[in-house]
Amino acid sequence: MISLPIVIRNWHIKTPEVYRYMDQIYIEEFFKTGKIRLSAFKLFKQYPDEQLGDNQEGLNTLVGFGDGHTIIARTQHGDNSLIFCASTEGSENLMNIFKTKGYFKERGKAII
Repeated sequence: MISLPIVIRNWHIKTPEVYRYMDQIYIEEFFKTGKIRLSAFKLFKQYPDEQLGDNQEGLNTLVGFGDGHTIIARTQHGDNSLIFCASTEGSENLMNIFKTKGYFKERGKAII
């Protein structure tokens, strides 16, 4: 007969807080009307600053190998897809990077 000890662990899962950086006018609009400012890949491609955008946004390079052959495909998608940009960190440094004066986090707690 084999005897195996059973170990019971109490797992603690922390759901990260999500911070949305934006100017105060858009934060107030969100809390007043429920409207949120979103963007799209197409707009992100236009930002010269990589912190705010990426001119390669929505582009993919797919590589497949098999039977002595290599297949490479370049695809693009999402130009009209809406994106909710957020962070799991709230800080004045990120406000400066994203050139905003405020942010809000989970469940409507405003932080300015």
